[in-house]
Amino acid sequence: MSVMVMVSEKYFLKTKLCSLKILMTKVAEDLGIEELAWESNFYRSDPKKITATGLVLGFWKLQDGVNDTKEASNTLATWCLHTGILEEGITISKQALDNRLNERTVELAKLLLQAALDLKVKSYVKEQKLGALKGIYTKFNNILIQDSTMQKLPAHLSEQFPSSHSHGKQAATLRLQAIYNFTEEHWVQFKLGGFTDNDQSKAMMITKIAEKRDLILRDLGYCTLKSLACLIEKQFVITSWDKKTNMYEPETDKKIQLLSLFKGKTKVDQTVLVGSKMKLSMRLVALKLPEDIAKERVRKAKADRHSNTNHSAMYYELLKWDIFLTNVPAEMLSPKQVIKLYALRWYIEILFKAWKSFAGFSTLLSKQNMSTPRTLVSIYLMLTRFVYYMADIYQYIKQKVAQKTDQFISILKFLDVCRKLADRILHIQSLEEIDYLIPQFVLFATYDKRKDRINMQQKHLYFKELT
Repeated sequence: MSVMVMVSEKYFLKTKLCSLKILMTKVAEDLGIEELAWESNFYRSDPKKITATGLVLGFWKLQDGVNDTKEASNTLATWCLHTGILEEGITISKQALDNRLNERTVELAKLLLQAALDLKVKSYVKEQKLGALKGIYTKFNNILIQDSTMQKLPAHLSEQFPSSHSHGKQAATLRLQAIYNFTEEHWVQFKLGGFTDNDQSKAMMITKIAEKRDLILRDLGYCTLKSLACLIEKQFVITSWDKKTNMYEPETDKKIQLLSLFKGKTKVDQTVLVGSKMKLSMRLVALKLPEDIAKERVRKAKADRHSNTNHSAMYYELLKWDIFLTNVPAEMLSPKQVIKLYALRWYIEILFKAWKSFAGFSTLLSKQNMSTPRTLVSIYLMLTRFVYYMADIYQYIKQKVAQKTDQFISILKFLDVCRKLADRILHIQSLEEIDYLIPQFVLFATYDKRKDRINMQQKHLYFKELT
C-alpha cells in the first residue's frame, strides 16, 4: 500500500469518524480502537462501510441484547443492524460483516484486550488504595492471584479449543488462564486455551509478570517445582501442598511423614526441603480444621463420584488439615495470616462469575455455526469490555458511591446495572458524564445490609485489619 493511499484512507476514516460523534466515545479513545485497527491491518483494503469502532461497539450492543433477552440472538444480522445504525444509519450485509471476521480482525481484538490490560490505574485509585491498605497488605509490593476458568463451546471448535470427549463425541472447552492484581484491583494477563492446557502447563506464565516482593497466590494445580524455584528467588509465594510433593527434614534429609509430624498437634510451622531433587527451602504451615469442617470435607471427598477413587485412610486424615507451602518468613506472617491471605483466592472466583454473567458467555458462544475467527473475536471483545469496565468505570463509581454511603459495591450488581445502562455508559466522553447515575448505583449496585453474614468487601476490610 503506497504512503499516499494510506494517508488518504486515514483522512477518509478520520473525517467519517468525526462526523459520527456517537463513535468518538471515551472507550474508543481510551483503547485507541482506530489506531490499533491500522496496526492490525484491519484496514488493509480500501475502507468500506465498516469502521473498527463501529464493529466493536456494534458487538457490545449485540452482547447487551443477548443478555437482556436470554435468547440465542447472537446473529450476524443483529450485529450488522447495530453496527449499521452506529455508522450513520447505513446498511451492512451479513456477507460484508462475515468477510471482516478474519485473522486481521482477530489480531485487532487481541490488541484491544492488551490495550485494556495496559490501561494505567488512575492516580486517585492508587492514592485511595494506598490510604486504605493497612497491616499485612503493605508488606508486599502487589498481591497477584493466578487461576483459571472453563466454558464449554460448540463441538466444531474442538480443534481450536480441544477438550476431553463427551460420551464418545468430539467436544470443545475454553480454558481461560488469568492473573489478577488484588492490590490495585485490575487484571494483568489472560491466555486462551483448551481444556487440555492444564494449570501446570501455565505455571511459568506468572514468572514473566511478577515483580520483586510481589506475593503470588495460586492453588496446587500450578504447583510445579520449576516455577516455585523461579518465583521464590524474588517473590513471595503461598500455595497449597500437593500430596505428590515430598518434603524432607533440613537437618537429616529424612523424608517427612506428615501424619507422624501432625500427631498430637493442632498447628505446625517449620522449615522443610521441598522436592526429592530440587530440595527447595520453604516453610510448611499447617492448621488442623475444626471437627465439624473436617468431617464435612471428608464426607464430600467420599461422595465425589468423579474422584479417582479408593483413597487411603492417610488421605482422609490429611483432609482434616489446611496445609500450605510458603517462603514468607514467620516474622512477616503468622500461620493464621498465611491461611487468611491464601483465602483471598476466592476473590478471583467472584470475578470469573461476574464476567460470565455480565458477558452472557454461554448464550453468545452457543451457536453451532460460528467460525473460529468469529468465536475468537467475540471472546476477546467480551474480555476487553469487562477489563475496561473494571479498570476504569468501576473504580470511578466505587469512589463516588463511597462519598454517599457506607454500603459496599457488589461487583455482580455493579455489572448488572452497567449492562442495563450500557446505552448511556458506552457513549460517554468523560467519566463526569455519569455522575448523575451515581444514585442508581448506590441503590441498585450495593450489598444489602445483613446481620447473618458479611459480604465480600467486609471480609476484605476485616482482613486488612488483621495483624
